[in-house]
Amino acid sequence: MADAAIAELNRAAAAGPGLIWSWINADDHVHAHGYTPELLDALRRLGEFAGQLAGRGRTVLAFADHG
Repeated sequence: MADAAIAELNRAAAAGPGLIWSWINADDHVHAHGYTPELLDALRRLGEFAGQLAGRGRTVLAFADHG
């Protein structure tokens, strides 16, 4: 999940300025399996990538429907 999202977001960011919207559905996994180590690692990596985007001058907004 994280690899695919990061690759997609990198491609979009390289295309130039503008709004990038990416929906990453971790909710289904949490309901089915809980917060597994694999999911926590993916979320950590996505958070680190968000920090990298912010460091490159992008405004990053992350949100969840709950939790």
